[in-house]
Amino acid sequence: MEDAQIQAGEPGKTPPADLGRIAKLMVHRTQAWAESTAGKLSVLLRKIISCTSSHQHWRVRLEMVELGDHLLARCSKSLGECVGPLLEALVGAVNDEEPRVRKRCKAVLSEVSQRSQRRSISGGDITSQSSSSSAQTFTDVLSENLHSLTTSLPRLMRTSDDQKKLFVLNVFLGYLKVLGPLLSAVLNSATHLERISKALMQVI
Repeated sequence: MEDAQIQAGEPGKTPPADLGRIAKLMVHRTQAWAESTAGKLSVLLRKIISCTSSHQHWRVRLEMVELGDHLLARCSKSLGECVGPLLEALVGAVNDEEPRVRKRCKAVLSEVSQRSQRRSISGGDITSQSSSSSAQTFTDVLSENLHSLTTSLPRLMRTSDDQKKLFVLNVFLGYLKVLGPLLSAVLNSATHLERISKALMQVI
């Protein structure tokens, strides 16, 4: 499911007729197959994330961060439906109680941000249209997640206990780190800026 493997595939290639029933077992990495597989993997990933993000052993949480880094670096286009859950897992690990998990998570978030910047810059090149499209999708997912969080931020600040407030603010901070220079384009809505201001004032 790596992006490079999907792009290098031969969707139009027909298997030899003498293969018989074996031909039905062959997997053709077409766009339809990639989308179907991504949908199934997204369901599994959500279950994995829910079990590992708060696991009592720090090594399990660390491996979740490594998994997110691996998939986002190599499969952000072919596994587009999984980008959102993976980002949530990474952002949630920013406030991990284990220093080694926090350190690795910050490094991964920095790498994700840098990759996003490089894709955004390469978007001006005609030969990089697919890369630009991938970067746009990545930014859209971040925007939707951040907008969703900012919408509920004032309510969470009013109704949550101190521990929950700290977790929510760390998740919010994680999204800001991932977006980096793209933040100005995401938070160009006066409504969302007002909600963020109200939420931060409630914390103070």
